[in-house]
Amino acid sequence: MDLTDDEEKRIEFEKFIIERFGDTVDLRRAKHGNNGYISWEAAVAWIVWQERS
Repeated sequence: MDLTDDEEKRIEFEKFIIERFGDTVDLRRAKHGNNGYISWEAAVAWIVWQERS
């Protein structure tokens, strides 16, 4: 199964969040729209993760 670059980044991001914060960050994604995260902290963290150098 080939994953897109965005999907690979998201998997890496979610793994980091789970290892670092456990289940304290809600990583559920919206089923409608852009499949973004429901919680604001996960949404902000995802934006930062994508923009990191």
